[in-house]
Amino acid sequence: MEKLVSGLEEAVSKLIALNKELQKQLVEIETDRDHLRAELEQKEREIEVLEGRVKAVKTAKTLSDSETSGDKEVRKVLNELLRDIDKCIGLLNG
Repeated sequence: MEKLVSGLEEAVSKLIALNKELQKQLVEIETDRDHLRAELEQKEREIEVLEGRVKAVKTAKTLSDSETSGDKEVRKVLNELLRDIDKCIGLLNG
């Protein structure tokens, strides 16, 4: 009977040690996940800013290519650019 109790105590001790090790690994994995999420969010913000820049360059090219375009079209494009700039500023502040 004493051997049985001793064996159970040893098994429980091993399980407790394994549990502690697994908890440490879980904390490390959660920390890595949080860092990766933060990095992903940063990259997504960078992509949005770069997409805005690409759109601005395309619009500027369109404006320079269409020298004969009317005032309404130019105002429309400029208003769209201003809205995009406001969005980018909001993203950078948020």
